[in-house]
Amino acid sequence: MIINRTAEYKKLNTLPHRGQCVSVSNIRSNIDEISKNIKLLNIKQDKLKLPSFESKSKKILEIQKMSELIKTRFKEIETSIIEIDTGNIDLNKFVINYFSTKLKTVLLDYKQVIQNDRSNLETYTGLKDNIKNNNINFYELDTLTVENKEVAEIQKNILEITNVILEMKILMHLGSSSIDRLDLIYDETNMNIEKVNKELRIMKKNYKGIKDKIMYFLGILVIILSISSIIKMELRKNKSK
Repeated sequence: MIINRTAEYKKLNTLPHRGQCVSVSNIRSNIDEISKNIKLLNIKQDKLKLPSFESKSKKILEIQKMSELIKTRFKEIETSIIEIDTGNIDLNKFVINYFSTKLKTVLLDYKQVIQNDRSNLETYTGLKDNIKNNNINFYELDTLTVENKEVAEIQKNILEITNVILEMKILMHLGSSSIDRLDLIYDETNMNIEKVNKELRIMKKNYKGIKDKIMYFLGILVIILSISSIIKMELRKNKSK
């Protein structure tokens, strides 16, 4: 059965503070704040797995500080929930149960994030349960044992990849400029070839006209020579008679 407690909640937000009476709205906002911090903590843990030039130990220290802050806030909210006093026993139990359940849900999310964080750190360090020195926290490993080998090697690989990418970018830029120059030369060559073809066509036409004239001239000359030969033969025949 659903019970409408809207009026009771409105009354909660307007209750006067008496002694150790705690503001319900503050508890709600604090729980929301913890939820946001847990999401931020999860993001920082994900970034820890990514290759970066930033010190891993620094990132781990930031994660540890945020985790400790969340733990402190959990304790503060838990105390505030216990101190809730609405002036009504039944309503008091209901409100305390409501916020306790909500806080437990957020706490489960936090434990899941912490569990993932520990797994990531174990994979990253490769040491697992070998840390027995009480002066060294699992989050504050010496960079000499971790970064000098694994992280240094990762950074070296990143530098090499970065250099290759930069070289490829330069080559692509130079190649683009070369291609532009080749296109220009190609266009100019096509224009010159077209001009040459036009000149050749003109020369071909002119040559054809000259050739025809020469052929006509030679034909006429042959005819003249033939006629002159015939005339000479006739003259010789007449003289012989």
